[in-house]
Amino acid sequence: MWIEVRRGEGKPDRMRAAAAELVGLPTDTIVAHSTPLVGILKSLTQKIPVVFTQVADPVGSGFIVSCAHPAVNITGFSDFDTSVAGKWIEILKEVVPPVAQIIVLKDPKQLNHQRFLDFMQTTASALRIRLLVFEVSDRAGIEQAIVQASDETNRGLIALPGPVNNSLRQSIIKLAALHRLPAIYPFKYYVRDGGLLCYSIDQVDQWSNAANYVDRILKGEKPGDLPVQLTQLLGRKGHWVSVSHIGLAILSSISPRRSKMLGCGFNEALLARLNETARVHDASRRGCGNLAAGGARAAKNSSHRFHGQLDCGA
Repeated sequence: MWIEVRRGEGKPDRMRAAAAELVGLPTDTIVAHSTPLVGILKSLTQKIPVVFTQVADPVGSGFIVSCAHPAVNITGFSDFDTSVAGKWIEILKEVVPPVAQIIVLKDPKQLNHQRFLDFMQTTASALRIRLLVFEVSDRAGIEQAIVQASDETNRGLIALPGPVNNSLRQSIIKLAALHRLPAIYPFKYYVRDGGLLCYSIDQVDQWSNAANYVDRILKGEKPGDLPVQLTQLLGRKGHWVSVSHIGLAILSSISPRRSKMLGCGFNEALLARLNETARVHDASRRGCGNLAAGGARAAKNSSHRFHGQLDCGA
């Protein structure tokens, strides 16, 4: 048995070429993460079993018939129900109450981004927040969007999950800091790289569970009979709100008790530091200052048997 690894680096052409190469090999199973990658694989093969991670709304994206019974050659572990997008807005507003407009970075080629936006719009309307949606597909587009939209006060930023934003996250984080935009991100590794906040899942669990599905398929089970599982976002286990040390007189409304009500983990030591910072900064000052926090990438489990693995470059 052997493992072949290909990386898409968040680029659609490279992802398609890598997927086509694996499909052309004598492959028993392919493991892929991200919605675009699974979409590409679905168009290339209806026979080779595909196990995915980090795919939001696999039914709505047309990958499977139902989560309980996929009924196709694709199964795996979904990271977000698209309704979580409303929670991102709620948390950003809770952390930065003055926020009245939110810049949203959307990939026009990612099918589920529109469903994220539908939930965001409902929450934004209820909170009287205006969404500024920008379709971006490369670093230049991201820079143009953030620069164009950051010329007014009381604005925040949300980067929707996907290979484009994930692979270019360092540029997004630096631009948010430069233009002093408080931002919330979909994965913990954004915070590790200097982002302000994340509301996320335990990606490591997804990969270990995917390895178990691969093992079961190699032993004879059909992917169409293995239910797609959604990683839970309710309760404290499996997701975080992480906060960097920022130069803002905010966050006093977010206490450890309140973070539990939000279903979030919260770092009490950071809260103390933030409150100390708040006492020496004017409440009207906005910005992101020196961003630094901890986190970890999802580990790719290679101890189980499979032939193909696709990495979107996140």
